[in-house]
Amino acid sequence: MLLNRHPHRLPSAIAAAAATAFRPRTRPTALALAFILAAAVLLAGMLAGPTPPASADTLTVTAIAITSSPAAGDDYHAGETITVRVTFSETVIAYGDPVPAVLAIGVGAATVDATAPAATGHTTSTVDFNYVVKSTDADTDGITVATTAMNGTFTHMDTAAHTQTTATLPNTLNTAQSGHKINSTDTIDYDTDDDGLIEVDSLAKLDAIRYNLNGDGNPTGANAASHSAAFPTPMAYHGCPDTDPTPDGEPNACTGYELTANLNFDTDGDGATHTDGTGDEDDAYYTTTTGTGQGWTPIGGHDAATRTVYSGVLEGNRHTISNLFINLTTNAANTGTYVGLFGEITGTVRNLLLVNPYVKNTRSNAASNSWTSTAALAGDSSGSGTVSAVYVSGGSVTGEQNSTGLTSTVGNLAGCLLAYSSDNATVQDSYASCDASATGSSGASDQAGGLIGNSGGTVSGSYATGTVTAGVISGGLIGLIRSNTTITSSYATGAVTATAAGGRAGGLGGSIAANGAVRASYATGAVTASGGNNDAGGLVGRAAGGANILAAYAAGAVTASGSGAANNAGGLVGELTGTG
Repeated sequence: MLLNRHPHRLPSAIAAAAATAFRPRTRPTALALAFILAAAVLLAGMLAGPTPPASADTLTVTAIAITSSPAAGDDYHAGETITVRVTFSETVIAYGDPVPAVLAIGVGAATVDATAPAATGHTTSTVDFNYVVKSTDADTDGITVATTAMNGTFTHMDTAAHTQTTATLPNTLNTAQSGHKINSTDTIDYDTDDDGLIEVDSLAKLDAIRYNLNGDGNPTGANAASHSAAFPTPMAYHGCPDTDPTPDGEPNACTGYELTANLNFDTDGDGATHTDGTGDEDDAYYTTTTGTGQGWTPIGGHDAATRTVYSGVLEGNRHTISNLFINLTTNAANTGTYVGLFGEITGTVRNLLLVNPYVKNTRSNAASNSWTSTAALAGDSSGSGTVSAVYVSGGSVTGEQNSTGLTSTVGNLAGCLLAYSSDNATVQDSYASCDASATGSSGASDQAGGLIGNSGGTVSGSYATGTVTAGVISGGLIGLIRSNTTITSSYATGAVTATAAGGRAGGLGGSIAANGAVRASYATGAVTASGGNNDAGGLVGRAAGGANILAAYAAGAVTASGSGAANNAGGLVGELTGTG
């Protein structure tokens, strides 16, 4: 029907009928009255507009489906979300009264409620009901949804008058859904690539390494509970493959850990660099000790008397650990401290990048013959420890000895990578660009190196570019190169300074002992020894008789100064003692 474009004007037929019906002194006829009544009805209809189509009095559900999927396999685990989508016959809004609308899900012999967000729907005909699996849930054959499982307030969007609290569901989910089982207590494989290394993707898991220091994936006693807080419900040996050829039914142990993600100690993301040593109390792994942020506790501990050693593998997979923060102050007269990401390692660390570390280790009241070892990676690499392709980019490492009356048997070692490495240790294809310093009271043997403070074993294919400062022995790459140590195909470019009387400073090494060797290596940084009676060399500050330097050179400026009769400076070696 076409509506009259001018509702204030009557159609001509109606107007004529009305004129006839109301002629003066004429009694209205029955026909005229009928016309008048019809005209009134027609006019009312035109003014009111079209009549709305009839709406169903009851919402119907046209479909129901589980739209979520288990993260792995057919089983949901604790913390995963099950989503069931209900589709209605028209656009709908769902409310709870007073709680959210619910959908009962059959989980084993129990019934749990999936809930819809408040006032969900609005512009669609679907409503999603969500349930987060709990650790106590279990359903080995699959969840179910009964046809009468839904309850809430469901309102048609065409008119507020059409509301209802329930709707019958299709019976498509009232039998066990085998693709949607729940096994919240199922064990988890933490070695998904079966390489024998437990996967670490969080700082919490990195921290848990301290509870399984041999990396075998089988922590015991109290350590098992602490480890499982970061690695809950693990498979036997955390999923490491069974490569044991003997038919004893026991799998081989894991061999260590591997990073599967970049990690950042700046957990609040504020970009604080902590270069003032105060730390950031809003970051995780920040603790308060007498007003100073201690930060990370070295894996294995830092006290030389009680520390334990990490002997497993840490594979970095070329991931980064950024903004490591340690500011340790020790006043006890203990036997020493070992500070870094690790306290001490005898295993293997490889393919790892440490970005912008701040590591400071301050000791007072040191006992005689005790040591302070400070580094970004580890205070000590002992035994046959191996470091390969590990990089320290930016940041700083500082060791301080503030005790009085110390003797030379008290050592203060600092290195960007390692503070100390043993006679059988290996460092290869690694570098550091951080600044290293070791300073202390008169009499202490302060030793610092851009890569290693005091080195044994072998170092090859490695370099350092940061500035190095130490009281007694300072080297651009290594502070003290011990006997039977070999440095090959390595270099240093940073400025080097030794400040104490009798100090030794070298562009590559501060001092090299008898039977130590430097081969195919060089240094280009400026070298300064300023305490008097000192040795400064472009490559090595002091070389003992029997040391071997072959195919090596230096290009940095060399200065030896201060009071005293013997200030030795050399373009390659400051002083050569004994028979070279």
